[in-house]
Amino acid sequence: MSGVAAGNPTITYTLGTGCTASTTVIVNQSPAAITGSPVVCIGTNTLLSNSIPGGLWSSSNPALGTVNAGTGVVTGIATGNPIISYVMVTGGCTATMTVSVNPNP
Repeated sequence: MSGVAAGNPTITYTLGTGCTASTTVIVNQSPAAITGSPVVCIGTNTLLSNSIPGGLWSSSNPALGTVNAGTGVVTGIATGNPIISYVMVTGGCTATMTVSVNPNP
């Protein structure tokens, strides 16, 4: 089954004998793609955003780049490529972006 739109569809399976089994599934809304610059220098910030409100931001490696959980402001800490995630609080669907943290010129 693939989710096409958020909602609660009922899925029914029918045998040739006429017996059926049904269940209701929850299809959660996915966050939109993360937007903003995927490049930041050490000690500077970049703002990432998502058009779907109600999510939290996190970094795969805060030693390389931190992100404010509520605002999406990424701060470069050390050279590398942390993955920044935006997770919907309801349903847990996630969007990600790899950010390049570069040394200062």
